[in-house]
Amino acid sequence: MAMPDMRVICGDTDRTGTVCTGNYLRCLEAARTKRLRASGIRWRDIEVARAICSPEEEAKAHHKLPARYEDVSAAEARPDDRGGASLRFDYRVARGVC
Repeated sequence: MAMPDMRVICGDTDRTGTVCTGNYLRCLEAARTKRLRASGIRWRDIEVARAICSPEEEAKAHHKLPARYEDVSAAEARPDDRGGASLRFDYRVARGVC
């Protein structure tokens, strides 16, 4: 499930116009939230039920090309059922596809 067009804003970039690595997490959170809502689940309900306040415990990324200021991209979140008691997602972010 792809997100609608997302355009990189200046505030997400460094002085060279490249997206700062930590700002990809905001894009991933938006994709995860949309995926859950499409399944009839609100992230807030998960937070309350599991007594958590931060959804990320671990994040790993493999970059092929960095996103840059004004790039248009899309993000996709797919549930990963390897988690056992954890709730895990695999993500894909692609630019220039929208």
